[in-house]
Amino acid sequence: MRKALIGSALILGASSALTVLEPVSAAEPCAFSTQRISGRNITVNNCPPISGVFQNGRWQVRFGLAAGEFLYIGTDRRTGSAIELYSREMRGNTRRPVYVFRNRNTTYTVTYQTNDQDTIRLEVFQGGRRQLNQLLTRVSN
Repeated sequence: MRKALIGSALILGASSALTVLEPVSAAEPCAFSTQRISGRNITVNNCPPISGVFQNGRWQVRFGLAAGEFLYIGTDRRTGSAIELYSREMRGNTRRPVYVFRNRNTTYTVTYQTNDQDTIRLEVFQGGRRQLNQLLTRVSN
């Protein structure tokens, strides 16, 4: 099992790191690229990653970076059941990044607006049909 750090710090792997670049244009599509710098492969993400703990009355999501990947830990606050997923998949643009996590035929997306990093939208799709669409607010960093 992987050890994870939730927060804005990056955990660098032996051969790669994740760097966030400032967008050139406010509506630039989110994208990863790999660059070779000083003998190391550096993964560059032009969309600002968000991190922290977000929740509403039913759901809690811990979202952040771990070992160069995005980490999602979703918990049903009523039952205590949880899922931990890692991903490097993203969509959207620099104003509204969308981070995508997959578990078999279920897709979890975390979307936020860069001008409001205290609110995320959690959507869960199963077999292509949306099962959940909830706003969650930040409770801690």
